[in-house]
Amino acid sequence: VFVSNRILAVVLICASAYAVHRILVSEDRQEAQLKRLNAVIETAVDGVVIIDEKGIVERFNPACIQLFGYDASEVIGLNINMLMPAPYKKEHDGYLKNYLKTGERKIIGIGRQVEGLRKNGSTFPMEVSVGEARHGEHDATGTNAFSNTTPSRPIRSMLGVEITSLSEGLSFSA
Repeated sequence: VFVSNRILAVVLICASAYAVHRILVSEDRQEAQLKRLNAVIETAVDGVVIIDEKGIVERFNPACIQLFGYDASEVIGLNINMLMPAPYKKEHDGYLKNYLKTGERKIIGIGRQVEGLRKNGSTFPMEVSVGEARHGEHDATGTNAFSNTTPSRPIRSMLGVEITSLSEGLSFSA
């Protein structure tokens, strides 16, 4: 009996050690996955904003800093509607509340052409794509990806030259 109890104790110790090892390996994998995800968000060419279910900004990547002119610390903890011109600014919270109440998706999963509001007050055209991640029954996280659709200076310059060339070649008669 003493030998079988001792063998049982060794088996339990080994099983416990194996379980602890599996937990540590799992935590290491989760940490590595989190680091990879952070690297993707931080190096994304497009702006990525992560909000909670109330529209409060939790994450604001470097591309957003370039797009909107705000430092991340100026936006995190505030409502995402600060990045929207009127009338969208006032309407946004109502859209969120309606979605949370009814589950009806109006923009989630699709892209839409909208206007963004920069820190300096200027607006610019952008493409927004909205996604959602749920972490439980009542814990939703919104992911917003923004692409500036304003033509770059070289493209605007080329378009200007092309339009000028075309208009010089046209003659209008009354």
